[in-house]
Amino acid sequence: MVNRHKDNPDCYFLDLGDGMDLIVGQAGDKRWKASMVDPKYVGQDNPVDKMIDGYSALIYPIKDRLVAMLDGNHSLSILERYGTNPTKRVAVRLWGELKEIESRVLGYSGFLVTRFEYKGGRSSRVRSLTWNLTHGISNGTGKTLGGTSQAWVRTPPITSRISIASATTIDWRALTASR
Repeated sequence: MVNRHKDNPDCYFLDLGDGMDLIVGQAGDKRWKASMVDPKYVGQDNPVDKMIDGYSALIYPIKDRLVAMLDGNHSLSILERYGTNPTKRVAVRLWGELKEIESRVLGYSGFLVTRFEYKGGRSSRVRSLTWNLTHGISNGTGKTLGGTSQAWVRTPPITSRISIASATTIDWRALTASR
């Protein structure tokens, strides 16, 4: 997804969490199997650090158009067990300053207001769109029902884990985010 759209300057991104597959043996997740993990992370003393490095490198080309990031349940498991937040660590690599990170890393769910401005002389106008962003919805058992597949059945639609709002498809001239 990133490679397909990274060169389009009118394309903006939302990261809805768990872009890194953080089901690792060190997290104590009973679903973990070495066969499910990219071989470069198996047998490593620091697979989470390597996943953070890899994911940061993957999304670095879009960092200026990445509007917001959400924590996923797997990154929160790492936070709970080890006291380190993989999502915030990726954000530090992308944007550096804590002030910038706090305005972009929204937690597990939240609202994001985007403002679309069209400047066309006498027909200038502004429209706001409020996004209900969530990594997933729990069914009450503590299990997240698919952050991208099933959760959007019950909430306003966004199409994929890294969702795209393309300014060209709606003919807006500028996109600014209010955080």
